[in-house]
Amino acid sequence: MNVSGLRELDEMASKLEATIHELPQVKRDKLLPDIERIRAQLTALLSAFNAQPGSDAKVRAERVVWSRKFEVPIALPNGQKITTLRDAADYIIGLPPETVKLLYWQLAMEALSQVTEQSPTTLARRAFLRALSGDAQG
Repeated sequence: MNVSGLRELDEMASKLEATIHELPQVKRDKLLPDIERIRAQLTALLSAFNAQPGSDAKVRAERVVWSRKFEVPIALPNGQKITTLRDAADYIIGLPPETVKLLYWQLAMEALSQVTEQSPTTLARRAFLRALSGDAQG
């Protein structure tokens, strides 16, 4: 699948999210977890696609610079360190699907995907740390 296909799927998920609020609460509660799961998977797929060396130049200009380093590395509970945006994204992608579905991990991935070449990594770092602390609390 190419990036335009992934973006089209992302737009469809956004439309579903907008429409779901018109449904009765019972139906909404049944569908919302599926939409959140799809959104998390799309975010991970789009991030992984943009990180590939073979991405075309137009996509490359828009994408996150995954090799960017955090101003301060993130220490994981196992003693390893997350130093780059790519490390953080790989960590999230490697989590179990039920964990990635959690809102704070979705927010962390979204924050990572918003960092550009000129923008600071502080917000992405904070979102990742928040997700780690949420995981630790269970």
